[in-house]
Amino acid sequence: MNIAESLRMALSSVLAHKLRSILTMLGIIIGVGSIITIVAIGQMGEQQLKNSISGGNKALVQIDYGPPGSGMSMGMASVGPPPQIRPIDVERIEQLPYVRSFIEQRFGSADINAGTKKAEGINVRAGDLEVFEIANLRLVAGRQISQADVDRAAQVIVLGRDTATELFGSPEQAIGQLVDLNGPPARVIGVVEEQSSFGFTFQECYVPLSAWETLFPGSPPYSTYAVAATDVEHVTEAGRNATDYLNEALVTNPDEARFKPIDMQQIEDEISSVTRIMTGIIGGIAAISLLVGGIGVMNIMLVSVAERTREIGVRKALGATRGQILLQFLIEAMVLTSLGGIIGILFAYGLTGLVAAVLGYEFVLSIPVTVAAVLFSMLVGVVFGLLPANQAAKLSPIEALRYE
Repeated sequence: MNIAESLRMALSSVLAHKLRSILTMLGIIIGVGSIITIVAIGQMGEQQLKNSISGGNKALVQIDYGPPGSGMSMGMASVGPPPQIRPIDVERIEQLPYVRSFIEQRFGSADINAGTKKAEGINVRAGDLEVFEIANLRLVAGRQISQADVDRAAQVIVLGRDTATELFGSPEQAIGQLVDLNGPPARVIGVVEEQSSFGFTFQECYVPLSAWETLFPGSPPYSTYAVAATDVEHVTEAGRNATDYLNEALVTNPDEARFKPIDMQQIEDEISSVTRIMTGIIGGIAAISLLVGGIGVMNIMLVSVAERTREIGVRKALGATRGQILLQFLIEAMVLTSLGGIIGILFAYGLTGLVAAVLGYEFVLSIPVTVAAVLFSMLVGVVFGLLPANQAAKLSPIEALRYE
């Protein structure tokens, strides 16, 4: 008997006991589906977190200020605000090798008032045109902040969808309305989707940097800075060139505090290492269900051997070798686990797609993990099918024919 014939007999046996086969495969289905889904959700969350930090722009280098050797954003708490970066400094930095542009942003929090209605604790972000392009904002209604708005310090604002709905009932009704952040009124020119990460939505609005102090009086005077590199390959050089200039031109005591580049790729690598460890641990726990499913396969194969004892005796009497009997039952166990693995993949695809749609993530599914999960399910079939198959192969033809 060849492998093709053994495969045909295995499929016939599975189809002859449909309910029993489905219940046997259930552990494999859950195990494979869980592993693939958990890994996929981890990867989607990792990508979402990276995008929320860098806006999906790996050619960006954050500029931090603090004591030498300190972590990101440790400086202001211990050494005060950084030296003021002048327009001439920006011009010179943008002429350095591998530097495309120098970016300044400001952040704050305010209550946005519109008549008798108020949206409390809304994050306010100010920048130039490039800041808003990097942020990858998705427009819902109206328009984005333009270069003309930045040049003339226009008192305009772009709201998030939830804030616009809270204040005006809908994004469309918000366009053209006036709001204030405890200062002069700003006209709403656009509404965008809120940024989100890991299922949490951040309510944020956007104003031109040139109009920051007018629209948001009394706000902290501190800015955050970043350098956009000419390409991803020279991110490190761009950050180092910019911070070297700032330290030489503006820092008086570099032993106490200095400017430092925070490479987005470096941050992403750190995020990846953490999320992979967490995903691996959770995925390992989910893999236990595969072992439980393998025990179920072994149990049902032992039952199958007992039920087909006379069949085994007849085949041995007709000349079937021990190896052929062993191969037949091993293939049957592998068919059960492989079918369970395939169904588990379909289950994982559907569940992952649902999670991505609900959380607003970009759908990601790892092909290597999918292939590995199916191969592992087949390995489970071999390992847990070996004992029943060996038991069947060792049966004596005479004893098997006498079996009732």
